[in-house]
Amino acid sequence: MKKLYFGLFLLFLFSLLVAFYFFMRHNPKEKKKLFDDRYVHRIDISIDTNELAVIMEYPDSTILKKVSCAIHYKDKIDSLENIGFRIKGNTSRFQHKKSFKLSFNSFEKGNKYKGLEKLNLNAYTNDPTHLRAHLARKAYDNMGLKVIRSSFAEVYINGAYRGLYNLGEHIDEQFVKRVYDSKEGNLYKCLSPADLAYHGDKEEDYHRLWDNSPIYSLKNNKKENDYSGLIAFMDVLNNSPLEDLECLLEKCFNVDDYLKMMAVDVVIGNWDSYLYSANNYYLYENPKSEKIEFIPYDLDNTFGIDWVKVDWAKRNLYDWPKKSWLGQDLDSLRKKLSIEEMEMVMGFYDFWMNDTIRPLYYRLLEVEKYRNQFNFNVNKVIDYLNSPELNSEIDRLMSMLKPSLERDSLDSYTWEQISQAVNKGLDVYEQPFSERIYYLPYGIRDFIQASTANIRSQVEAFHPFILLNNVVIKEKDESIFLSVEVEGEAADLSAYFFESENSLLEIVMNDKGIGGDKKKGDGIYSFKIDKEELEGSKFFIVADALKGEGAREPCSGYIERKQEAD
Repeated sequence: MKKLYFGLFLLFLFSLLVAFYFFMRHNPKEKKKLFDDRYVHRIDISIDTNELAVIMEYPDSTILKKVSCAIHYKDKIDSLENIGFRIKGNTSRFQHKKSFKLSFNSFEKGNKYKGLEKLNLNAYTNDPTHLRAHLARKAYDNMGLKVIRSSFAEVYINGAYRGLYNLGEHIDEQFVKRVYDSKEGNLYKCLSPADLAYHGDKEEDYHRLWDNSPIYSLKNNKKENDYSGLIAFMDVLNNSPLEDLECLLEKCFNVDDYLKMMAVDVVIGNWDSYLYSANNYYLYENPKSEKIEFIPYDLDNTFGIDWVKVDWAKRNLYDWPKKSWLGQDLDSLRKKLSIEEMEMVMGFYDFWMNDTIRPLYYRLLEVEKYRNQFNFNVNKVIDYLNSPELNSEIDRLMSMLKPSLERDSLDSYTWEQISQAVNKGLDVYEQPFSERIYYLPYGIRDFIQASTANIRSQVEAFHPFILLNNVVIKEKDESIFLSVEVEGEAADLSAYFFESENSLLEIVMNDKGIGGDKKKGDGIYSFKIDKEELEGSKFFIVADALKGEGAREPCSGYIERKQEAD
């Protein structure tokens, strides 16, 4: 009998351990710890010394080497084995301080760490403060946008300190599953010149001229290789009559969120993305909303960092992609560059001078509603960047990072330069050709000051109004949940449903946390109703209709009717 009790006790103990393991593995709070920016993490990587020598000697290689690593938290250390490890990046591969990628599933298929298959260790050697990419992420987050998560870590390789790194979430199927609750849709990585211009209805029409690789590279669902949804979106964006653009585009693209991203980008000077270089973003065909989502990444060239001789704090708000610097300097460059260097420059001349086709910027600004939304969002970004809260956050982060940065001998900046670079520019340069490039004309704070002053002098006045964003329909059991994000003046909202012009059902929407509304006062108005009452109906939402200055969304909402069983 004692043996039986002891066996049952062991079984019970084993069950507890299994339950604890799965709780820790799937606990959302555990997964968030890696991107907790309240302290600096530590990552120790152990690798065969010969393998490490090969990686450093051939930085352009993409071959993964097997390593073990330990990730330190305040209260524990996670030890991981059989992890893939390689250098990442483009030009940064050849810097003294290199960026790395950890791949948790390369040698053990299906393996994940805190829900991630990969993790980026970004050196960001062009930013002495290491803050720019992180602050850009916070600016997106302040606008209610879901982008990559980030934090900070000291990285050691075989016991040697390699410096302070930014931990960045990798954009892949795990990312879109977390953000959009589905990983089934097509995910495209978009690299220059991914300008979203329409070139035809075939996938091969969207390849680079010089190496015939896809500009819009499909990262999943490669067997099907179906680009039809992406091409249809570009067709709508470029070829729809302006009077129809709003209704047609909103059926296939998340316009509301992109207008927020666009506002953030112009205020923080995010030039190495869609607006200027047509580079560094993803598109995801979200099967839940049946709309394409825009996902920015690689956010270090922001807040004044410049590699193309442009003052990013003094751009034209409504002609931001315009390019002119190279044409002005060609004559002086010819006198300074060798023949080989000049040939390289001229090879990119057409792109830098003429590649200003940005339909996802210019066409949206032609629509009055979208232009108003953009102006509204720009003012909101400016308010955030100049807030006491962000100012205090910059001070907190620099105080936290100081010990790690002071010991970072692979960075080429002294602590005096680093602390100065928070507030104003540095007289530092690189010389890729015969001409020096002074790439830090601004610090973070003086860029914010100059950029916001410039934009405030340009941004168009508009009457206080109401924005209705992101209309969402969700079905659960036999009920329908309808919600909409509301910004601007306080609104009285009503949803109208009809099958014909003569049969209207009005439902008052609320933000009071009752009647299907999830959270009181969060700016999201919603309600719940039986599906049977509404199926087969068209609908629209109106804000402050009786006052005569309201908003209406969407262009053509529709509740699908159930198919009758045979």
